[in-house]
Amino acid sequence: MNEPVRRSKVTPPRSPTPPVDRPRVHALLGDAAARPVTLVSASAGFGKTVAAEAWLRTRRLRAAWITLDAHDDDPLHLWRYVVAAVARVLPGVGNEAMRRLRRAESTAEPAIEALLEELEEDRRPLTIVLDDLQELRARRALDTIGYAADRLPRHVRLVLLTRSDPALRLPRMRANGRLAEVRDADLRFTREEARELLSEQELDAVYERSEGWPVALQLAQLRGPDTPLTGRRRDIAAYLAAEVLAEVDEDLRDFLLHSSLLPRMSAELCDSALARANSAAMLGRVVHANLFAVSLDDEGVWYRYNALFAEYLRLRLAAEHAQAAAPLHRRAADWFEAHGLIEDAVEQASKGDDLEFVARALEAHQMRLSRAGRSATIERWMGLLPPSMVAMRPGVLTAGALAAGVVARPRPEVRRMLAQAGAARDAHPDQWTGYHEAARTLLAATYGDDDVAATLDLATRALDLSREDAETLVVPAMAMLALARLLTGDLDGALALARETIVHPDAADRPFGHVGALAVEAIVAAERENSVVASRFAERALHEAARAGVLDSAPAACGYFAEALASRLAGRPADAERALRRALRIEPAIDGGALHVWLLTTLASVLARRGLISRAQQTLAEARGLMIACDDPGPVARHVEAVERELEAAQVVPATAAETLSPAELAVLREFGTGRTARDIGAALFLSANTVKSHIRAIYRKLGVASRDDAVSRGIALGLLENDSPG
Repeated sequence: MNEPVRRSKVTPPRSPTPPVDRPRVHALLGDAAARPVTLVSASAGFGKTVAAEAWLRTRRLRAAWITLDAHDDDPLHLWRYVVAAVARVLPGVGNEAMRRLRRAESTAEPAIEALLEELEEDRRPLTIVLDDLQELRARRALDTIGYAADRLPRHVRLVLLTRSDPALRLPRMRANGRLAEVRDADLRFTREEARELLSEQELDAVYERSEGWPVALQLAQLRGPDTPLTGRRRDIAAYLAAEVLAEVDEDLRDFLLHSSLLPRMSAELCDSALARANSAAMLGRVVHANLFAVSLDDEGVWYRYNALFAEYLRLRLAAEHAQAAAPLHRRAADWFEAHGLIEDAVEQASKGDDLEFVARALEAHQMRLSRAGRSATIERWMGLLPPSMVAMRPGVLTAGALAAGVVARPRPEVRRMLAQAGAARDAHPDQWTGYHEAARTLLAATYGDDDVAATLDLATRALDLSREDAETLVVPAMAMLALARLLTGDLDGALALARETIVHPDAADRPFGHVGALAVEAIVAAERENSVVASRFAERALHEAARAGVLDSAPAACGYFAEALASRLAGRPADAERALRRALRIEPAIDGGALHVWLLTTLASVLARRGLISRAQQTLAEARGLMIACDDPGPVARHVEAVERELEAAQVVPATAAETLSPAELAVLREFGTGRTARDIGAALFLSANTVKSHIRAIYRKLGVASRDDAVSRGIALGLLENDSPG
């Protein structure tokens, strides 16, 4: 779903009154720009936006500015605006990134990669500013910012303006020297800077009590020398009531109070939402009287109020006209909808408690949202509605199930939504399309591998339906069918379809399917004991998953599984265990089916080979319990039986079975698990590095191993070491 790009969102806000020249702050921001990322974090009223905009303008720096809002919790929405902002100042840059966003499968990382590549080739210096970063709450959206921050070209800078520190990896950025920080203390006005705003008399009255808080000083300057403003936060509301609203006539006061409910203002929107006909004149008066309006574009069409002023106005409106908000929000929703701004319309409708509007919008746009990969937006909109309003809308339920699958919701939750969608389909067949049927069937296959025969049938049907009515689902449907064939033991069929999926023209734009197909090819190679091919395709699968930002998905779990199988074949059981545990951490995406059983069974085998018999038995018991719960686990049952036999045959070998280690060799063996070098081991044991190396060779020979990991496993099996698993 591609709404028109709002120019006001990609235009730096600008106050109608010239800001105070602050060379000290500009120098701080300039020094900070020596590092790739600048975090400007300060509470409301500290002038973050004003300072950044003035710095960029006075230094004549090329900047792509994006003002964030709640819609940007959807990564595709967020990066569509970032790309649009970049293209606005660097025409021609961002075309490939925008193409990838249009074809994305709920992940923005491929588009980010394309944008950064285009910026690298362009080579013109650029500063990307993300204003109001505190508006982002979703981890997936914030993760995409972190992804970009780690990969910025040398001539590109990222500036983050926020009221609170974001959930990014700030400590790591600090440690790597990639982060500069500007905070409250840096943005406070010095007395010299305040002198640019106030007379000496005003300074004495306001400065000390304001502690240099910019908004208090600016309010004092705007209202003149006789202001009673003290500069303390608790006095701001009283000041605004006595000195601002008290000075305007009733019509302008009414306009200020009611328009404060809008996220942004234009004359046309205000006329519609406020049910008046003179909004253009009112906005002109607001700007002329310096009533804290901030321009959002170069044409003077769109404005918003200073955040603190808007907050105060909304509180006054709630106190004086408690019933005014809901109908105003509903009229605003109608205006936004009429102008094609559906996401703004839904936001306003929800604030106006018009949930029927939200449900209708979701129903009308769910297919476009699904096809555009906007799973985060679907989930957010569905979260606004009570279950009863969704229950009889089959398309909405299917879109919700798709979104839940993309973000790895637990299996029971997705299955419940699919069952509800089926019931709604039967009750309202006129609302059901071929796309819905393809999506529902694909999800049923994906979350139904506790019956592998049924999964194979569902996956086959899902691919047929996708080819007929759901082109965007073809690649993931192909990959799902390849996995279903693998789970039923059809290695040839799985490999053939995996290879067909990998070379599909849309594979790169469908990371869930692409990663899954690469993982299937790797697993087939491992099953055929080709560790080289298995390792290569596992590495490709995980690289693609990382690039596309889907490392928490079921296809990525298959990639880790393939990596584990390849490591086991190559004689690296510790590496195999680590990869398997990474796969099992993605439990919501794989919970309870044949794939889960296979992962646990393989882990039990690896633990047994490492001499961790007790843990292997516990893991196998868990796998057996899941297998019993499956209607048809397929060939994975044979894996369970094979590992059961392996554990029955596993005995703790008496120490006499191996040539006895000397006390010095045993001491060196005990150091293997520390990760120390031979030199460090020698220092710890008061031995020379050469002596340690001689002991290591003797340990390998006596235990019949070729690596430290295997020596540790063998030592555990012989009872020479404690029975501990790697971290």
